[in-house]
Amino acid sequence: MRTVEVTLRSVRWSVWVGVATGVAALFAISQMGQPPGSRLLIVSKSGIWSMQLLLLTLFMTPLAEVTRRPWLKQARRVLGLAAFALGLLHVIYYLLAFRIWPDRLDLILRKPYQLAGLLALVMLLPLVGTSFNTAVRRLGLATWRRIHGCIYPIVLLVLAHELLYQQDSYRDIALQSALLAMLFVWRARRRRTANRSAAAAPETALR
Repeated sequence: MRTVEVTLRSVRWSVWVGVATGVAALFAISQMGQPPGSRLLIVSKSGIWSMQLLLLTLFMTPLAEVTRRPWLKQARRVLGLAAFALGLLHVIYYLLAFRIWPDRLDLILRKPYQLAGLLALVMLLPLVGTSFNTAVRRLGLATWRRIHGCIYPIVLLVLAHELLYQQDSYRDIALQSALLAMLFVWRARRRRTANRSAAAAPETALR
C-alpha cells in the first residue's frame, strides 16, 4: 500500500509538470498558423479526453468495491487532477489558437456551450485546491466531502457543454451519458442500502 501511495504521489507531480509543459507547447503550436480543421480537432479531442478522465475518476469507487481492491480509490485524485489539467489545456489552446485571448474574451459570454465549459472548469478549482490530505484535516471530512460532491454537477455541465457544441456525431455523448446514468443508478442503490443498514442498526441494538 505504501508503494502505491508513493507511486500515485509521483504521478501527481508529473501531472503538474505536464501541465506546465503542455501550456508552453500549446502556446508554440497556436502561433504556427494551423488550418482551422486541425485546430478544431485538437480542441475537440482534448475536451473529450478530459470528460473521459472525469468519468473514469468517478468509476474508481464502484470498481474498487466490486473488485475488492481498495487501492483503486487512491487513483481518483491523480485521475481527477489529470482531467482538470487536460481541461485547462483544452481551454488555453482554444483561447490562443483562435485568437480569443486577450481582446475577444467577450465572445465566450455569447455562446452557451462556452459558458457551460468555462463554469465547469472554474468549479473544478476548489476540488483541485483541496485535493491534498492537509485539506481534509483542515476542512474536516464532512465539509471536504460536500466540496468534492460538486463533481457530479460539474460532469453534467461538461456533458451540456459537449451537447450544445456538437454538430455532427453524438456517439461519444451518448456513451458518456449512458456511463453517467449507470453511475447514478449505482450511487442510488448504494445510498438505499446504507440507509437500510443505518435504520436496522438501532433495532438490532435494542434486542
